[in-house]
Amino acid sequence: MRRPSDKFHLMTVFHTVVQTGAFNKAAEKMGMKASSVSKAISQLEQLLESKLLYRTTRNLSLTDIGKYYYDQCDHILGDVVTLEETIGSLQNEPSGTLRITAPTAFGQYFLGPRLSTFLEKYPNINIDLDLTEKLRDITKEGYDLAIRSSKGLPDSSLFALKLIAQKRVLVASPHYIEQSGQPKTPDDLPKHQTLVYSAMAQAQRWSMSNKTTQYHVDITPRLKTNSYYTLRDAARSGLGIANLNDYMVADDIKSGKLVHVLPDYTQSQRDRFAVYQQKRELSPKLDAFLSFLTDALHCQS
Repeated sequence: MRRPSDKFHLMTVFHTVVQTGAFNKAAEKMGMKASSVSKAISQLEQLLESKLLYRTTRNLSLTDIGKYYYDQCDHILGDVVTLEETIGSLQNEPSGTLRITAPTAFGQYFLGPRLSTFLEKYPNINIDLDLTEKLRDITKEGYDLAIRSSKGLPDSSLFALKLIAQKRVLVASPHYIEQSGQPKTPDDLPKHQTLVYSAMAQAQRWSMSNKTTQYHVDITPRLKTNSYYTLRDAARSGLGIANLNDYMVADDIKSGKLVHVLPDYTQSQRDRFAVYQQKRELSPKLDAFLSFLTDALHCQS
């Protein structure tokens, strides 16, 4: 509820009186009673301890102090209008720096190749991307968005949006399949050369299932490394069968550089989330990026 002596309100009333030249016209413009307008001017003069207007039954005129005060009011109220228009444009036009933290592999394989498209679409947005396996405290460290494989919401004030269910797939090059054959079931995998990501829990046990049977297969890798890039390159070159996240190899499978091995068997999925501090509708840059990201993920899947 507005206080009767709210200086900004009194300033606005005074400014409107001077612009319209009459109390009743100012009252009509502001949706007030003429008596309320008169009372507001009196309150303002009392607060300033200065007379601002000469009043007669027919005319209003400004005192010297009133002229000065009106000029300053005009500047101040004009700045307020400009500020409101600027805030409105910021709400409508995405702009500013968007700080994002994401797992290294997801950033390199999925985000990186698509950032140029996003930045071309939104020329007033800048991206500050941190790729790390560390679980950043986005509130303390000032990130707008974190991409995670779990909700990870120790702070109840954070928001989480499920982006997609992340899957792992077995892949090999057409040359390898031609030379070594296509496995018929997971039980055939120990007979093949396998390429393993060493940082994964139980890296040398691959688990998968079809509609009827669950398989847990122990393998002896030909190559074991903590680099997804190295594994994908090794699979492309025909060294063996690699177990990689679907987003890492989707384009290679489409282009024929890699073949999906045992496509009728699925591995357990991990949900991938976007975690952020404020409601997305309050941040146009965040909302724009989340919309872009979800569209890109769903197009790939």
